[in-house]
Amino acid sequence: MTFSNRPVYVTTSTEAVDNYRENPAAIWHKDNTDATDRAGKYAFQRLHQTCLIPHVIPKFKFSRDDKFYAIGSCFARGIENALAGRKVIV
Repeated sequence: MTFSNRPVYVTTSTEAVDNYRENPAAIWHKDNTDATDRAGKYAFQRLHQTCLIPHVIPKFKFSRDDKFYAIGSCFARGIENALAGRKVIV
């Protein structure tokens, strides 16, 4: 079995900055902002919510035929359970 040392996803610095600017959850704090505003757009406000849901914009897709290798028992089991819940053979 051969493993590639190349990263799967490569981006330019311009694309990375654009991704940051387009992400509404990218900014942690802004002065003179109400910390108790649970609907606020800043991360320090979202921490007050009962369930913190991260904002994620996926940059890749996978198919049922793809293979994965996960390191870390809790992480690997979490990925396994999520995939199995979507009827992916694990």
